[in-house]
Amino acid sequence: MNKPNATSAVNDIIITSDLDRRISRAPDYRVENLALVALAEALNCAPGTVLQRLVEWTINLTRCDSAGVSLLEAGGERGVFRWVATAGAWAPFRNGTMPCDESPCGEVITQDAVLLMKEPERAFPALLQAKPRIGEGLLVPFRANGSPIGTIWAIMHGEERCFEAEDARLLKSLAQFASIAHRMGLALESAQSGKLESDTRLQALARASADVFYVMNVDMSELRQLSGGGFVSDTTSPSVAWLKEYIPPEDHARTAAAIAEAICTKGDFELTHQVYQADGRIGWALSRAVPIFGPEGQIVEWFGTASDVTEEHRAEIMLHESEERQAFLLRLSDTLRGQSGADAIANRSLQMLSDHMQLDRCYIGVYRLAEDRGDFPYQVHDGSLCPLPAQVRLSDFPQALKIAFDRTLVIDDVVEMDNLSDNDRAGFSALGLRALVAATLRKGDHHPLWAIVAAATCARVWTPGEVSLVEDVAERTWAAVERAEADAALRESEERQMFQLRLGDALTSLVDPAEIQSEAARLLAEQLGVSWCYFNEFDDEGTLATVLTEFHRDGLPSMVGVHDLSGEQDFLNLMRSEAVLNMPDLSCSGLFTMQAKSNYGSLGMRAALGVPLLRKGRLIAVLLVADIRVRRWTQNDTELLKGVAERTWAAIQRARAEAALGASEERQRALIEGVPQFVWRASHVGEWNWSSPQWTQFTGQPEEGSRGWGWLEPLHADDRNQACEAWAQAAEQGILEAEYRIRDQHGFYRWFQIRAMPIRDGSGTIIEWLGTSTDVDDLRGLQEKQRILVDELQHRTRNLIGVTRSIADKTIRQSATMDDFARDFSARLDALARVQGLLSRVGDQYRVTFDELIRAELAAHGVADEEEGRVILSGADGIPLRSSMVQMLALALHELATNAVKYGALKGPNGRLEICWRTVEDKGLPARLEIIWQEHGVVMPPDGALEKRTGQGRDLIERALPYQLDAETHYDAGPDGIRCKMIIPISGALHD
Repeated sequence: MNKPNATSAVNDIIITSDLDRRISRAPDYRVENLALVALAEALNCAPGTVLQRLVEWTINLTRCDSAGVSLLEAGGERGVFRWVATAGAWAPFRNGTMPCDESPCGEVITQDAVLLMKEPERAFPALLQAKPRIGEGLLVPFRANGSPIGTIWAIMHGEERCFEAEDARLLKSLAQFASIAHRMGLALESAQSGKLESDTRLQALARASADVFYVMNVDMSELRQLSGGGFVSDTTSPSVAWLKEYIPPEDHARTAAAIAEAICTKGDFELTHQVYQADGRIGWALSRAVPIFGPEGQIVEWFGTASDVTEEHRAEIMLHESEERQAFLLRLSDTLRGQSGADAIANRSLQMLSDHMQLDRCYIGVYRLAEDRGDFPYQVHDGSLCPLPAQVRLSDFPQALKIAFDRTLVIDDVVEMDNLSDNDRAGFSALGLRALVAATLRKGDHHPLWAIVAAATCARVWTPGEVSLVEDVAERTWAAVERAEADAALRESEERQMFQLRLGDALTSLVDPAEIQSEAARLLAEQLGVSWCYFNEFDDEGTLATVLTEFHRDGLPSMVGVHDLSGEQDFLNLMRSEAVLNMPDLSCSGLFTMQAKSNYGSLGMRAALGVPLLRKGRLIAVLLVADIRVRRWTQNDTELLKGVAERTWAAIQRARAEAALGASEERQRALIEGVPQFVWRASHVGEWNWSSPQWTQFTGQPEEGSRGWGWLEPLHADDRNQACEAWAQAAEQGILEAEYRIRDQHGFYRWFQIRAMPIRDGSGTIIEWLGTSTDVDDLRGLQEKQRILVDELQHRTRNLIGVTRSIADKTIRQSATMDDFARDFSARLDALARVQGLLSRVGDQYRVTFDELIRAELAAHGVADEEEGRVILSGADGIPLRSSMVQMLALALHELATNAVKYGALKGPNGRLEICWRTVEDKGLPARLEIIWQEHGVVMPPDGALEKRTGQGRDLIERALPYQLDAETHYDAGPDGIRCKMIIPISGALHD
């Protein structure tokens, strides 16, 4: 018994389950057969070398690095293993020994199972003495008399290669042969052991050399005495019924003939025959009897021995069966390779197996566990028997299936087998089966596929060789069927792919959905050889099916039109479930109503195959092919139909989408070209990939020139960095907004407002930007003008109040009485009102002259024309001013006059004001008005104070007049007063 920690260490190195997970090579039965034949020859000619030859073949078959055979011998507590045969890297260790408890072979004997070990030195340190080290070791027990007596082992010393499930299978096969070889070797040793030297009886015993001793009378009719040695029952009293008691009936005649010959010739009796063993079983014995002669040379009795050769005989039978089995399997493999198609392979394999084993029935059973059904797709049987039913219920065979799903089911007699239920017996009886071998193929635990079953109508004892043969045939047939089905599937797949490519090429150039349907239907009908092929397109309710176009054979009715299928709910439900409509014979179908079947029958339609197309759970179309004859549709037909349906519908949708896109693009183009804005598209980094015609019309830059960053070229140089910065922030802000100047094709710049929004894909990633550029140059000018006017209105209001206050102050100082104040103040207010009246007429057709404007402004400030020599006006009367300039010029004069009254020449008595104006003309330019405002005698304030007094007026003169009136202005603060020079355009006529 292993200690707990030792058991844990052993469990750590056992990795047998890895064999099921590793990819394994296919069996090479040809090489395996060659090995078995070579070993059989060695067993016959040189039995002492057979185990060594066996390990050499082990290396050849498994491609391992070392191999050997270990036999358990007496010694130590549990015995020792002797390495009776070794080959490979460990060949020098032949005849070495290792205690059972310290050897992996001991664990194999204990578990009596195939074991795969990884680095077994971890649990069995004694192995460290052997070099090279073990990477993986695969060990298989072999038996004698039902008990394991040794192991065959194979070793991979490196880590580059690992053992596979096929290696385990090969070692188990070789272990069976090793068991036979060992038993025959023991028998040979027993037959040649010891000599007996004594009297005549001892000499006869030496010649016979056996285990059973017996004495018979002179004609062998009476068995006087027999010592069975445990092999057969002893006889202590004479018996004349010995033939019946010891020998089965089938060997009676042979035994009697051999006795007669021995008596006749007075020679030795020798015969190998069957015998009833002491336990009641039938065995085999080699009997030898020698005559005992009297003094006169007559036979007085016979002394005989018999040896138990049951195992040797069975070994010979097994060897013979193995040779026959391997020869049969070779013929089977050669035959199956020449078969085309899975059906031919299955049928041929069953027939060959049935003929070889002389079976009453041989069939393949397919397990449909989910449906509680077993199918019999392939079967052969004796001509006097009826075929098995097409299918049975699996639940009728509960115990038999439980065994069959775990291992090969072997039943010698259904009636006598203990572990079958009454249901099992009734089921087999109903099928007419009495004995059977069912070799089940399993791909994965609890997932049986199918079984090959060899069956007899009478009880039959199946030999191990027969059971192995059925198992081997099942494996080879399955492999051949899988290969044939794979080849067929590959061919069908290649044909489908070729057809799909041809279909794709044909549909690529078509743009009309009806033409696409028509061409696809024609090609598919020709490929399948059917009578009709068409698409049913369903309405939103899913009951009205429209056939736009179709293919049908000449002389057959057309299916084009609208079909109301609201009464065929079973059909519609089937299509909505995405199931395939597979109707080999419509007349036998329970899916359609009687009316529908009658309609199809009147059209001559017998078979139909259809695949539905659903989008978002709604039935949108069904591709259907139909034939005028009953037809069994294949899986390849279904797969082809599915592929064509998807590809054709995609082409139809593409054509419709392209048509809709073309119409949409036309509408979009008309819309884009009809708006005044520039429209453009750009990538996520600001590189344009398209611009509308308005861009080229304005800038003169070709559309392709605007792509990438080319659109920056018409931008004002000062605005390009701003444009790039706006793009850099656009992705984060989710919008692009900017204003910059763009040059027109004449070289002039105008302000544009830029606005763009991102277009995102389903994941939210920006894929491009769609933007517009709107001309806001006029708007910006109006906004600037409005700003200046509002500022001036506010300033003018303050100045007007200040002027009013100044007039009041001046008037009250000059007035002696309140009546004088009222009179003078009212007059000055009237003058101020007249100036405002002039200003209020800006925009009228009347043109204000400059002399009117200046006099009105001076009067408004309470300054009389040329008052006391303090005010000097010099210039021509009647010079007209442009109506658009009067207000701005009046404001400028108002500012100058206000400033003069408040701070300048008109404030004190010492000040003097000169206002001169004249028209000037430059060659080739319109006439302009030059105005000079000159103040004298003014005490000028210190630096800085003047700015506070003249800031608004000066800003108006120096900024507003050049901008609004295209004027030239000069404003200087001289040592004794302000000097202002203004040159402005004038009107060409008094009234225009």
